Amino acid sequence: MTIAWHFVGHGRLDGISDFDGIPFFSSPNALVLIDDKSCYVDVNSAALRMLGYTREQLVGMHTSDLVLGLEPGEAESINSRFRRAGEDAGLFRLRGAGGELRVLIHSRANVAPGLHLGEIRVQDVRQ
Repeated sequence: MTIAWHFVGHGRLDGISDFDGIPFFSSPNALVLIDDKSCYVDVNSAALRMLGYTREQLVGMHTSDLVLGLEPGEAESINSRFRRAGEDAGLFRLRGAGGELRVLIHSRANVAPGLHLGEIRVQDVRQ
């Protein structure tokens, strides 16, 4: 995996990036970048289409704002375990703009210092 980004205004990442050879911004897979505070730093266009939000709506949002069914503090516990393990996958229910999505999220920790990459795959249609 090769990751090479640079920051340009408002926390947006730009530049050349690969996730196992797939460019981040032009990937057909829904990809998100999350920081150590569990906030979305950037998302690609496939993730925007899947979730139904704009980049401006998602960037800065906390992961717990989208994940349904979590108890208070559970998002932080999940993210802490994930960062220690370095990689994780799980089934989640997300709050998409058009309704609930059941998804598989596969994440890799520290693809760049303090940045974590998540790939989101829909498991069934919107509810």
